[in-house]
Formats: sequence, structure tokens, C-alpha cells
Amino acid sequence: MPWLLTALLLLWPAAYNGAPLIFADTLDFPAMMLDPEMRHFRSRGYGIVAGLPSLALGSFWAVILAQAALTAWLAHRTLGALLPGLDRRGHRLAGAALALTTAPWAAAYVMPDALTAPGLLALFLLLSGRVAWPVATLAGAVVALAAATHVTHALIMGCALAAVFILRLVPLRRAALGLACIAAGYGAVLGANRVLTGHAEYVRGGEVFLAARFAGDGLLHRYLDAQCPDARLPMLCAARAKLSRHADDFLWLGDSPLRPDGDFFAASDELRIANRAIMVALWPDWLRLSLLRAVHQVVLTRAGDGLEQALMVDLVPRVANTLGSATAALHAASRQARVEMSEDPLALAAAPAGLLGLILAPWLLLRRRDPGLRLLLALVLAAYAANALAVGAGGSVHARYSARIVWLLPFGVMVAVLHGRFGAPIRATSELETPPESGRAATDARFP
Repeated sequence: MPWLLTALLLLWPAAYNGAPLIFADTLDFPAMMLDPEMRHFRSRGYGIVAGLPSLALGSFWAVILAQAALTAWLAHRTLGALLPGLDRRGHRLAGAALALTTAPWAAAYVMPDALTAPGLLALFLLLSGRVAWPVATLAGAVVALAAATHVTHALIMGCALAAVFILRLVPLRRAALGLACIAAGYGAVLGANRVLTGHAEYVRGGEVFLAARFAGDGLLHRYLDAQCPDARLPMLCAARAKLSRHADDFLWLGDSPLRPDGDFFAASDELRIANRAIMVALWPDWLRLSLLRAVHQVVLTRAGDGLEQALMVDLVPRVANTLGSATAALHAASRQARVEMSEDPLALAAAPAGLLGLILAPWLLLRRRDPGLRLLLALVLAAYAANALAVGAGGSVHARYSARIVWLLPFGVMVAVLHGRFGAPIRATSELETPPESGRAATDARFP
């Protein structure tokens, strides 16, 4: 089966590294499963699907194997839906082409970002009407899974779904089905947190992350300088002279004056007040800076971000405490702990494919007439734009936020280029919306 070969190819960064790729946040997901009643600022969904297997097996290998398999299966199902004439050899070559993009770096990364692109491919399959009901059902489950593993997944998929509906590329009933799957995943996390912690929240601490963005832009300091003293903001006013003007430092420096006794959420109530006031009073500057960051995020298409050597060295003791000494030794000996993988030529080599896709995908969307192909391209472009806008509005620009999704652009371009030879004859939109069951079966028969 071609998708199995592709799944193995997607693991090449892990093989090159000698271990699954991990980030500072990675260890939080198995750790949160050890104390299920604690409120977290990470998604409980990814804690369940990645943290529990890691704890049970004492390793991250099973997680990235599953991520690579899911990514490959969805990619080949998408190829089968849009290119029914593509034979096994063509599937194998298309799968090999994915190895030249950021797809392997996302699949081999033990982070929720590994499910960003699979969630969008699953959403396409659910909306397209070109797959049989068992595949559509599985696709809907993946959409819900993606929505449950990171809050931005729900936002990105929701925005992409709204865009293709407004463009009349998908009928109302399918749009409603897609929205229901997104809501199911998001709601599952809300419900789980309500049962376990008593708080119906997706994650805790969104106000801290938004305040960090305002601090990085200087807007928080401007507001406090104009507002203090303020009886509603005693902690912020007392600490304003010492507050970091760098968003990441604001979040993660352990000596922050807003964290007495190390409590990450100590200033949450005050930050909510300040955030609301800043968005009202300083919205022109917030909007301008957000758009500039979004543009910057769009053009970042390289891989390897977040794999710093010093970070890996610091993580090894936590790996030992969480998963055991053998797994810690594996990561201590990995390439990630010995060199700067973010500067590795193989990480930089993925950038051209992303840039090429970014340039060609909008042009092909305007030129191609097949409804299914236009749906894929529009969905991916809308999701990529929503991803950048989400980062711009409330986060810091990092290449890894683009790397998780940018590979869908060259993938969509590849499908569009091959469509003239291997695609089905162009059908009317009404036929696409309600394909005969025999046509679905024929599509599935071509792809095992």
C-alpha cells in the first residue's frame, strides 16, 4: 500500500535525528496525564492521544509512527479522490515528493502541530463528497481529533470552512457537518475539563499569552503608564517598570514579577482587565502590528524551528523523570542535543517547496475549473491565511507555526498539475455534491 511507504518516508527527520523530535512543551503532555485534575494551558486532547501512549510505552516512537501513518493515509486518500487515474507508481512518487517539504518535520514532531495539516486534509475529504461513507466517517473523526488537540486547529479549520462556504464551493449541509465535527472535538475538551477540574474551558491562561503579545508590542507598557495607579491593577502597576518587553521572555522567564511563588496565573484577573482595555483603546496599533506579524508569518516556510541544542540538553533530565533513563539516553545522544538542527541544510531545504506553493496555489485556484480541486486549494489557502492571522493577533512569529501547514500548498499545487492527466472529467457542482455511490466505490477501488 503506497501510504505505508509514504509514512516511513515521513519519519526521515526522526531517523536522521536518532530520536523523535521534541520541544519544550512536549514533556507537558505526558506529565499532565499524571495529574488529571490539574488545570493546564496545554490541550488535554493531545495529552490523551500522545501523552498516555508515551507514558505507557516509555517512548515517543509510537506517537510519531501514528502521526506519520495518519498524515500519509489522508494525503493518499486526497490523491485518490482528486486523481482517480493515478496508479500505484504515481502514488509512490507523490508520496516521495512529500519528503521534500515540511511534512516530515511536522509528522516526526511530538507536538499538536503534527495534526494541523491532517485535520485540514480530513476536512477536505469530509466536504468533497468524493469518498465513500466509511472514509468520510473516519475523516470526520480526524477533524474532531484535530480540534481537540490545539485551540488554533479549531480556529483555522473553522475559518477555512467559512471561506469555502462563502465562495460556494461546498453546500450548506456539508458545511454544517464539518462544523459539527469541529465543535465535537472542541466540546469534548470543554466537557473533559469540566468533569475533571470543574472548569468548562479549553485551556487555561489565554489572557497571559495575549498579554505577552501586548508586552512585546509595547502596548501593555503604554497602557500601564497612562493608567497607573489603578486600584484594579495593583500587581501590574507595581511591576510595570520590571515587565519584559519581549513576548517570549514575558511568558517564560522564571523571575517575572507577575509570578510570586512561581504561579503562572497569579496576575490573570488583572491581565484580563488590561487586555480588554488595550483592545478598545489601542486597537489601531494592535491591528497594524498584528497584520505586519501575519505577513511575516506567511513567508516563513523553513523547518527545524524550536529544535535548539541548548533546549534539548535542558530537556533530557525531564525526559528521564517522565519516561525513564533509557529514553533520556536516546535523546541525549540525538543529533538535536549535539547540533543546531534549525540551521541544518536539510531543514532549510524544505523552504523552496513552501514558497513555490505559496506563489502558485492562488494562481491555480483561479485557473482550475474542477470543483473538488478548487475546494482543496481554497481550503488550504484560507487555512494558511487564518494560521498567520491567528499568530499575528495574539502570538509571536515562529517558523514552526508555518511549517506545520505550509506543506499543503505544494501538495495542492502537485495535485493541480497532475489533475489534467489523472483527474476525473470535470463534473457539474450538483453532481459533485451528490455523487452516485458507484462513483465513490470506483474511486476507493483505485486506491487500496
